[in-house]
Amino acid sequence: MKTIKTNVSIFIFNSKNKLLLESVKLSQNMFVWKTLGGSIKFGESVEESASRIFNQTIGVKINSEKIRVLGFTNDVFSDEGKHHLTIHCRIDISNDKLLEPLLKKNKKWGVYDVGFLPSNLFLPVQNFFKTKQRLG
Repeated sequence: MKTIKTNVSIFIFNSKNKLLLESVKLSQNMFVWKTLGGSIKFGESVEESASRIFNQTIGVKINSEKIRVLGFTNDVFSDEGKHHLTIHCRIDISNDKLLEPLLKKNKKWGVYDVGFLPSNLFLPVQNFFKTKQRLG
């Protein structure tokens, strides 16, 4: 019996209200842009999970109180036979210098105006915008 995986997706905004996205290779010829995210570990709250993933990637500890839960999406990856429940969160970064090392050392990351996002977004991010959930 197949099960549903529960993930967290983190919309990280810089001081100019631009969204941090990562380019990820899904297959030999397919790249998508996604928010920072990962699996929620057993016993973790959504905020604890988002804080852990943020710390592991950005290298900065963030207080769970700075993390806002925005909503969730039901994401079925038919071609791969996967089903995810994705809980979306938001973190606002007032000090852009925290993101500079990530952006400089790794060309897979970029910042985007929400009105001008790349067209090839990862399914959970697509679904978030399709369901007209609010970012703020």
